[in-house]
Amino acid sequence: MDVDGVLTDGTLLIAQDGSLLRKMHVRDGYAIQYAVKKGFLLAVFTGGGSSVVKKRLQSLGIQHIYERLEDKATAFKQFCKTQNLSFEQTLYIGDDLLDLEVLQLAGIAVVPADADEAVRAIADWITKHNGGQGCVREVIQTVLQSQGLW
Repeated sequence: MDVDGVLTDGTLLIAQDGSLLRKMHVRDGYAIQYAVKKGFLLAVFTGGGSSVVKKRLQSLGIQHIYERLEDKATAFKQFCKTQNLSFEQTLYIGDDLLDLEVLQLAGIAVVPADADEAVRAIADWITKHNGGQGCVREVIQTVLQSQGLW
């Protein structure tokens, strides 16, 4: 999954000291840690880089965090290779043009309701929720429910 626009609403608040602040939905966090406990392999591919965001993701159990990416597709391909996954075995959720190539590679391409028009056009699934407002929870809950794990 992507971070900004998916786990966040895409808003960046700039503090007096110049640091960037983001908000994440607690229900997304609960779903992430629950999916990890159920044995799901989760990874993050982000163009950004923040030690605070990374710490939050790690606290939820995400072990595979790829930051400061200009080319998410290359990182995604490498991740799949090292995890011995075919693209068809993956689901990716992204919201903007930087996610487009990964969405095209993934077995299931998911975008938040408020994603960029170009990525919505190629999506297999457009969530009911916007980025940062529970779209990750919606996806994880639906997948786990379909497998009788929720």
